[in-house]
Amino acid sequence: MNYEKILQDVLKYYNKNKPDIPDRVLDKDANRIINIYKVTYQNILNYLVSELSIQGDLSHINHNTYMSMMAQIEHMLKSMEVDVRNEVTEVIEKEFVRGTVYHYAIINGVTDVAQILLDMPFSQINWNKANQLIADTMEDLLYATSFTEQSIKRLVKDVVSKHLQLGALEGEAYKNIKKRITSELTAKGLSKTIKQKGFIGIIDKSGRKWNIITYTDMLVQTKMQQAYTEGLKEQAIQDGHDLAQIPYKSAKDSCKNFEGMVISMTGQTKGFYTYDQLKATGLIFHPRCRHTPFPIYSMDTLHPDDIKDHEKKMTDLKKLGKNKK
Repeated sequence: MNYEKILQDVLKYYNKNKPDIPDRVLDKDANRIINIYKVTYQNILNYLVSELSIQGDLSHINHNTYMSMMAQIEHMLKSMEVDVRNEVTEVIEKEFVRGTVYHYAIINGVTDVAQILLDMPFSQINWNKANQLIADTMEDLLYATSFTEQSIKRLVKDVVSKHLQLGALEGEAYKNIKKRITSELTAKGLSKTIKQKGFIGIIDKSGRKWNIITYTDMLVQTKMQQAYTEGLKEQAIQDGHDLAQIPYKSAKDSCKNFEGMVISMTGQTKGFYTYDQLKATGLIFHPRCRHTPFPIYSMDTLHPDDIKDHEKKMTDLKKLGKNKK
């Protein structure tokens, strides 16, 4: 990790006279991880279609073939895991450091890289926290990968069985069954089946099946946002100033009800909703949410109109809570 480059990247968004926090674009870093999945699963798809689709002599389809394919799939997925872990480590560390440094720069009014390097050396970063975030991210990713691996293996087992069944079907009575199975085992039919039934990341509580790529994309971006926010929280404790404002993003969903509200990142400052309390509602700070809390020194630093808007949002939220009781 190039610590100094991260500092430069953070400070270029910092304007002392008119603090602003732009939309944090996570897509570039997240896409590097997503592409590892895409390439691996495309390779698995190509491999299985090549090995299992009906083309030429199928006498090689037997138990040994099945075991060999299982081993090859495991090898491809293990290789993917190593690559993903390396990328996840880099991006989560980077987001955690960004959050930490950004909070420090805002609260202390420091805009010089050399000064931050002096005040906050690389060794001062809470790497234990960063490593825990990395471990949590990998645990969730591996859960989905494991689910996908089992789905692929079940599918391969089923396809091998159909090949064996096809070879045993003789006579006019089995003509229609043989035709149906043959259709399923063409390269086109097999490719469609693998995509629909093999590449499933998770099945959620409502029974909805998540494609592994879609699920991974959502998970990675959410974890990166979490790492950045945890960096803010970590430094808020160190700086002793844990207030932050939810930025205005002209949201169309439920997030709009919280824009402009001031919150306590860690719960240290009484009289404010905390980040975790709002996140627990599911109405903001949800997966793929674009709202990142903006650190403020105190309420006194806000414009009077911002204070009024915060108070109104607080009142509206309390009313909403009472109506639900």
